[in-house]
Amino acid sequence: MTDTTTPVICCVRCAREFEGFTPTQAYDCACDVHGQYVVGAYGSTELDGESAIFATGEDHGLPHGQICDDCIRSLMTSGDLHHGFSHF
Repeated sequence: MTDTTTPVICCVRCAREFEGFTPTQAYDCACDVHGQYVVGAYGSTELDGESAIFATGEDHGLPHGQICDDCIRSLMTSGDLHHGFSHF
């Protein structure tokens, strides 16, 4: 039997839920908080194929997991997150 359950992706910063297209990606919530980086993936309008770096290194207070584009924009506007590098 095929599992037809749609994954729910929850942002680690704002707790907003998104309908996923994979177990770890949703449109507008497809970036992964990993240590001092936010690693972008397909589905993100902010960091598709790019990474960003937290200004505080790993001392940002967020757990490992997915973060939404709205939160990424907010963190970039406040200076807490900076564009890092492209994966292409």
